[in-house]
Amino acid sequence: MTDSTSVSPYSQTPRSESPIIPTTMTKNPNRSLKITTSLFNGQNYLAWSQSLTMFLKSRGKKGYVDGRIQAPSTIDSGYNQWEITNSLIMGWLIHSMVPELGEGYLSMETAQDVWDVVVATYSRKGNFSQAFELRRSIESLLQGEQIVLQYFTFLTNGWKRLDHL
Repeated sequence: MTDSTSVSPYSQTPRSESPIIPTTMTKNPNRSLKITTSLFNGQNYLAWSQSLTMFLKSRGKKGYVDGRIQAPSTIDSGYNQWEITNSLIMGWLIHSMVPELGEGYLSMETAQDVWDVVVATYSRKGNFSQAFELRRSIESLLQGEQIVLQYFTFLTNGWKRLDHL
C-alpha cells in the first residue's frame, strides 16, 4: 500500500493534490476556459503561440509541449498521470484552434506532437522573403486616417512579427 502523500517523479505536487487540473476547474469542470484571445486560424500564429505559451507556463505545463516532460514507460506507475495531463493539454491546444484546423490534430499522440507540427507548419522563423515583405510593409506604412494609438499598435505589432522571423 502506498502513502497517499508520496511525491510522483513527474510532479513536485504530492499525489493527494491534483497536479493536473487547478482546484477551480475541478469544482466546475464544465466552465468555459478562455485560453487565447482569438482562435488559431492559420494566419495568427505568433499571437496564438505567445498566448498559449503564457497560458501553459501559468499552469506549469509548458514542459509537455517543449519536450522537457516526456512520457514515462507505459508500465511506470506515473504513466496514467502523465497520460491524463497530456490529454488535457492536447485538448487545450486543439480547442484553441478553429475547428477546421483543430480536427487535423485529433489523431496525434502527444501535446508535443501537436505543438511541433503547428510550429513546423505555421511558424515563419527563418523565412527571409517573408521578413523582407514585412519590413517593406512597415517602412511604407502611413498613419493616414488612423488615430495615433491604432497606428502605433499596428506598427509595434509589425515590428514584433518581424522580430519573430
